[in-house]
Amino acid sequence: MNEISQSSPEAVGNSPTEGRSALYRAAWRWHFYAGIFCIPMIVVLSLSGIVYLLKPQIDSVMYGDLRSVDPGASTASYQEQLETVQARYPEEPVVAVVPQISADRAVEFYLDNGGTGGFLPGGRTVYVDPYSGEIQGDKNNAFDPSQVAVQVHGSLITASWLGDAKWGDRFIELVASFTVLLLVTGLYLWWPRGRSGRSLRGTLIPRLDLRTRVRWRDIHAITGAVFSVALLFFLVSGLAWTGVWGSAYGQIATRVGASYPDEVWSGTPSQTVRDVSGEGGQTWAQGQLPAFPSVGAAAGSEPLIWDPADGAPLDAIIATVQGLGLAPGYSLSFPWDETGSYRAAQGPDGPRPKSERPRLAVRVRRPVHRRTARGHPVQPVRPDGEMDGLGHLRPRRAGVGRL
Repeated sequence: MNEISQSSPEAVGNSPTEGRSALYRAAWRWHFYAGIFCIPMIVVLSLSGIVYLLKPQIDSVMYGDLRSVDPGASTASYQEQLETVQARYPEEPVVAVVPQISADRAVEFYLDNGGTGGFLPGGRTVYVDPYSGEIQGDKNNAFDPSQVAVQVHGSLITASWLGDAKWGDRFIELVASFTVLLLVTGLYLWWPRGRSGRSLRGTLIPRLDLRTRVRWRDIHAITGAVFSVALLFFLVSGLAWTGVWGSAYGQIATRVGASYPDEVWSGTPSQTVRDVSGEGGQTWAQGQLPAFPSVGAAAGSEPLIWDPADGAPLDAIIATVQGLGLAPGYSLSFPWDETGSYRAAQGPDGPRPKSERPRLAVRVRRPVHRRTARGHPVQPVRPDGEMDGLGHLRPRRAGVGRL
């Protein structure tokens, strides 16, 4: 009986927690359960993230014929292009436009077709050749592979099968939080302890010459420890965009004065002709604003002139934004009503000179005359950190999105 109760030499050390402290055993259990819970979702998020990482390449293959144009000598005005789109899709309001990024790219108009577009502002994208003023085609953003990947990555598309995207967002936030626990407990288990004169073998260099179990344990622990800092960065920067953790982060940033100004999301009130002239006063006969030529047009365009009673044309808004210094690649969101304002936004991964920090967003009033055509640049403190985190996760910052 005594011989049976004694452990054989081969059995010694079979338990990873044998002879360890209570804290070590608790950390091992939490690490194991967190891994069982998180790994399946980590695989889903990794695959969807890879698809979105390859968005420029996917767009180039699937929609290259829609977004590519042959440069010409002159371009149609943005207002004319807008009216062409509105005439073709009268039931779908235009919600945003991306002016030409380069001379061989089409202008992109985003329409609200009742669908979803992931990170895109509208459910349909319409491509217009700025030289001919004709529509080249459109795409339904709900079926765009990169935008489907975004929805999987952000909410598991629970808006479609649970009626609300918040359920997927909350679950992913829970998984991300447990993944942080997985990394922290893993680092604690990996940390060298209790051996005098321990070498790098087994700590930073896997012991590949030992038995299979020890070899795989070293590969697992050392790989996790080496990449833990990068993984924590991805997790924390991603949590800043979640419903609960991200909202709390935003509230703290607002209290310390490091959040977005109110005008970024709520807008700035637009001025009408009556606001400018006052009751009984005489209105200006016309509005005027220097017009910047589009990317593919020849320089030296004439100043824009319009009747303020009709509102400023889209070209005036774009000229104002370009005058504020935003590089091509920004998106211009339209106001929801007559008192709203336009919003031009460009994230940290947008095209710009390397020496410049991006203006993340500006609000532009409807310029009924020269005095009211003004931009409201954002002072990005907290937004820079938050958007930079997102920029490192998105295609252009990753170095594969230069198309």
